[in-house]
Amino acid sequence: MRVAHYLVREPSGLFYFRLRVPLDLRPQVGRAIVKRATRARCPRQALAIATSWAAGYAAAFEALRGRHGMADKKLADELLEGIRQQGAIKYKVNLATGELEADGPEDHARALEAIEAIGRVPSAIRAEMAARPPACKPLDMDEAIRMWALTLPMDSPGKRKGSKSKRSKVEAFAAWKRARSGGPFLVSDATRTDFAEYFIACKASTTKRGKQPAPRYIENQFLVLALFFDWAMASNYFPKDDNPARGHAQVPKKERRRRAKSHGWQAFSAAQVGKIFNPEAYARLRTEAARWLPLLALYTGARANELAHLEIEDCYNYLGNVAVPVFDFNFLGDHKSLKTDASERITPVHPDLIALGLWERVERLCEAGETKLFPELEFLAENGPGNSAQSAFSRYLQRLKIKARGHGKVGMHSFRDTAITTMKLGGVREEYRREYCGHEQGETDDHHDAYGVDLRPPSLAKLCHPALSFGLDLPALRKLLV
Repeated sequence: MRVAHYLVREPSGLFYFRLRVPLDLRPQVGRAIVKRATRARCPRQALAIATSWAAGYAAAFEALRGRHGMADKKLADELLEGIRQQGAIKYKVNLATGELEADGPEDHARALEAIEAIGRVPSAIRAEMAARPPACKPLDMDEAIRMWALTLPMDSPGKRKGSKSKRSKVEAFAAWKRARSGGPFLVSDATRTDFAEYFIACKASTTKRGKQPAPRYIENQFLVLALFFDWAMASNYFPKDDNPARGHAQVPKKERRRRAKSHGWQAFSAAQVGKIFNPEAYARLRTEAARWLPLLALYTGARANELAHLEIEDCYNYLGNVAVPVFDFNFLGDHKSLKTDASERITPVHPDLIALGLWERVERLCEAGETKLFPELEFLAENGPGNSAQSAFSRYLQRLKIKARGHGKVGMHSFRDTAITTMKLGGVREEYRREYCGHEQGETDDHHDAYGVDLRPPSLAKLCHPALSFGLDLPALRKLLV
């Protein structure tokens, strides 16, 4: 909404009423500018207060100029005299008719502001804005967090990993403010100043490893806090139109890209791939899922939980001109989730995986009446069914002494970067790499160059599989898998 010219918003979020005293009345009033706190953060509420004051100031000025009756002129003179002397003179003014009530020195200290005017306010506007909007309903912050968490969607039936993460971020802010305020507080007590100081505290904090939190991590915290206060405003627990959590922690896109390169997942080199899948070392991984998932990730570029969620019905032969075995990554079935819409795709299975006995595994599980490709996994685990295999693989990398360069990181997710990088070096175009691995289309990609090209599984297999050649000892690895 448009804010009136006589309202000023301070950095704290509070609105102040600021007026210029007419030149002809400045000698009587004793000042040129009036600035008065409305004690409101909501623009509509502040405008209602300021408009009421404006009406009173306008009437007071008319009285000072002597354009009304003698009673009004006498009231104005007594009012000015009481202000100048800071005495105990009493007077009562109805704001609707241009009067203000004052009693005692504290009221007199504000009385000078009460007789300053901004000119006449149209009666229609005065009538419309005279009534102040209802105040927001008071609610304890802890109770508000509990209620808000119930509104968050579940990742899958009975599982609220996302809501648990979001709730912990809001609880962290609540604990910080509770420590500063000395006890419980209401949702409406949170201010923009609180969040400005909380942002500084977050930047100065350290992680469990003794490092400063990443800028994007802090930004994500404030995005969640902004969502919480959006809900609070919609539920009338916080004044509308001014979300105090927004505008504090924003990471520029350039900084995001730079940090993603320096601190993100790193692809494995050809030498590291050979070391990881050395059959003698690979036998240290004990479970079938821990052995299969890294190989599937290497040849598909899929995420660990995408692969762990696969069902037997998602593994079939695509019937085109040539029957091609495929993985169908979709939302069908129990407990499934995909990161983006582009993650829903059909990926052709690499011949090396067939040689390792993957389709034999599919047929064996189907005959046994199983529905999952990895039925031994825990599908209601907090971090997804692939978490146990990811943890086992990370420990395996530590035993092999395979580490990331600089501030980067390596793990199961590194196979996604490895597959993409390998196809890129093999001359596979970006459009095909995105389709194969399930990447979102970017604004600067070469989609327009590939418009009309057949990207069905047989075509993807023909374009992508030749580049995904790693020279693994397939017969020796097969013995560990079948």
